[in-house]
Amino acid sequence: MKVQSAWGFALAAAAMLGACGGDSDSSAPAPAPSSITISGTAAKGAALAGATVRVICATGTAPPPTATTSSAGAYTLTMVGARLPCVLRAVGSEGSTFHSLVGGTGDSGSFVANITPLTEMVFAAATAAYPEHYYQSFGWRSRVSAAQVDAGVAYVEAALAPVTSLAGINPLTDALLVDNLLDQKIDAVVAGLAATGLSVQQADFIIEGNPATPEVLARALQPSAASCTALKSGKYRMINPTETDPARKDQVLTVNAVALTATAADGTAIPFIANGDCKFTIDSAEETNTVLVSPGGVLVVYGQSKADASSRWVTIGLPEQTQPVSKLDGTWNLLDWDPNSGSSIAGYVGSVDQATFDASGQITARSRCLGLDACDYAGLPLPHIAAAASGGGFDLIENGAKIGRAFLFRALRGWLAFAAVTDDGGFIV
Repeated sequence: MKVQSAWGFALAAAAMLGACGGDSDSSAPAPAPSSITISGTAAKGAALAGATVRVICATGTAPPPTATTSSAGAYTLTMVGARLPCVLRAVGSEGSTFHSLVGGTGDSGSFVANITPLTEMVFAAATAAYPEHYYQSFGWRSRVSAAQVDAGVAYVEAALAPVTSLAGINPLTDALLVDNLLDQKIDAVVAGLAATGLSVQQADFIIEGNPATPEVLARALQPSAASCTALKSGKYRMINPTETDPARKDQVLTVNAVALTATAADGTAIPFIANGDCKFTIDSAEETNTVLVSPGGVLVVYGQSKADASSRWVTIGLPEQTQPVSKLDGTWNLLDWDPNSGSSIAGYVGSVDQATFDASGQITARSRCLGLDACDYAGLPLPHIAAAASGGGFDLIENGAKIGRAFLFRALRGWLAFAAVTDDGGFIV
């Protein structure tokens, strides 16, 4: 017979005691389940009293909990077993709808999330999405970091600078009381949007289309001409291939849309004369220029000399923006006008091109349809590389040498326009 050791007996006894519940802690209370509490104020300027606030978290209870705001617009929601991030929607009794969010991770703690027109725009900037669409599709796979929310706050501060300064203000978490600083800022923003004909939802669409470019919305909020809301105050890059002075081929024109005046790069004052719907005339002793303003805010200027009626030109005015060269990435359809240097016939030869840029600005493929001829591959070496220029826009580089300048403009819904002028008088759009 095998004799069990003392150690073996002791272990067996301990196991038996444990199985019988000898001195276990099974009677100790279970820890309380974790919970998230979100509170804040819903307002659109005036408080949204009696509004319904609904929250959806990455994980949590179903259906999502709701709360009704107080007469001051205040609400509080507590979710047991929920996990950040969370998105919120407030629907006012009069029908207005605004969104907000709490970013990050975690399953416990108390957080503040106001729900206002400002948080609606922060939501759009933080998620690069239209808020209602993002809210409807929010689920356990959704991720919104605290850094994204901070970036959204910074975006809205930059975008709304023409209307009011939001420096040092966090629209999501700052106290929101009747007529306090944040309340005054909301009123200023709502009034500024209305003055330029934009709703909060239209601002959302602009933000969604331009997630890295707050200056697009900022430009839309600049003062405009009485006869043309598309003509905004600000700087325009005037691109003229027929200009013989290199400094004037892409000069900056500063426009005061309210006063209908402009200032050239050399300080010359230029008066605009309203001449119809988004049409203006610039008249001088030497020439007459007709300015047409597109709905997107681009200027097209047709000029004619008074001394020589056959001397005519076209200038494109792009609202001045700072765009990274990576925005060139993709395939572009180009209209190209080049001086007819290969023939005794004076003038320009037009072509329809297609060029593919990589994120560094290098053209990787290009085809050209010259005049009415069949399209043909442009061949190697690919002629243009775009590199960042210190004076705004980009330098066009060919065989290591600068041959011109190019500029990018992003319109309200995110469409990009490209215009370039070469040193020999070429013009590419």
